[in-house]
Amino acid sequence: MPPTTEQLTTTGFLPALPRNLSLLFPNPTHPPPIPLSSLPLPLPTTRLSTDIASFARSVLPAPTFNHSMRVYLFGLAILHHHLPSITFTHESYYLLSLLHDLGTTISDTALSFEYSGALRAREQLLSLGADVVLADSVCEAIIRHQDVFLGNETGGDEGGKVTALTAVVQLATLFDNVGKFEGLVNKETVEGVVREWPRLGWSGCFCEVLKKEEERKPWCHTSTIGVERFREDVKGNGVMNCYED
Repeated sequence: MPPTTEQLTTTGFLPALPRNLSLLFPNPTHPPPIPLSSLPLPLPTTRLSTDIASFARSVLPAPTFNHSMRVYLFGLAILHHHLPSITFTHESYYLLSLLHDLGTTISDTALSFEYSGALRAREQLLSLGADVVLADSVCEAIIRHQDVFLGNETGGDEGGKVTALTAVVQLATLFDNVGKFEGLVNKETVEGVVREWPRLGWSGCFCEVLKKEEERKPWCHTSTIGVERFREDVKGNGVMNCYED
């Protein structure tokens, strides 16, 4: 049987949102400080969540793991203040956050890291007992988490659609990586998250990942957004550079 609307909503397939993320915030309001204590913490504690967290910590370098945790918390902050009508489970987003950069650790494939990571993540989730719809939602969002809207594309002003889970992980990763959508997260919230999960030189680490991806795979998906331009944006992250170690 096909997934139900409820399954598609709780796992983050629905609602489908514009790939042009700026359309989600036509009149953004400056968010108040959100201390970590007011976010949905502690972290998800289901067996699946704890197993995936242990797996991610074992395979991801420390800067990448900390980035994944910041992506989770920044995403929650954005949801809390700006997108309260989106109702996927926090566990769905937690699993995605932990696994979205898994492909950067895989060197035995010619696939772009988004695709290799998505397939490996889906396999891992299913092996640990995840529901197929949940595993598929995480897989889809990993594949498309760098499918960012650049304008002047087919699909009109929206640039087509992405899943709700994809939209939020794009917002959080672009915020952490290049400082985009700066006004969506209060500075005090940023400071609290970075204090809990330090950057550990993340900008330099991610620039090196991008460089190696292009060198090994000149056809890589990241080339669609311009690897060198993206690296320059990461280096010039005016929001986060003051927190680099």
